Parts: sequence; C-alpha cells; structure tokens
Amino acid sequence: MLWRHQRDYYKNDHTKGRWSFGVMMEGSPFYIKYLQGVCELMGRGLVGISPQNGQSFLTDEGIEFCNANPDEILTDWDFQRWKTP
Repeated sequence: MLWRHQRDYYKNDHTKGRWSFGVMMEGSPFYIKYLQGVCELMGRGLVGISPQNGQSFLTDEGIEFCNANPDEILTDWDFQRWKTP
C-alpha cells in the first residue's frame, strides 16, 4: 500500500514527499497486525514512523527495495478485501 500510493502521488521523485499511512489504536481491530508489520519493516530499515503524526512511510531503503523487487510487492492489494472478516 505504501509503495502504490507513493508512486501514485510522487511518481519516481521521492524527494517531493512521502506518502504516509496509519491505523488508529482506538477502535481498530487491525491495530496489532499493523503495528507488528511496521515493527518488522522498521527492523529491516524499510519504513519509518513520522514523529509528527505517528504514521508509517517508506524510507529511502524501502523505496530502493520496492524498485528492485517489484514481484514481491502486492500491487493489487485491496484494503476493503483485507478488512472484511
């Protein structure tokens, strides 16, 4: 999701900005899954967390990984399908 929206908003120039995403802890049954995924990706240096808004974003290394591994990125990932039990 981060990669798809990063490309949609900023094309190939990540110096223009970073698309960020977050799941609110209050009221979301998906917060724990989100947090686990963010922690794993942070451990690999692929995402960071904005201190201003608490949302996750791709690091330079994350963008390089996505560019180098397009087959490993879920470009057809659908949030609506994921959130439906």
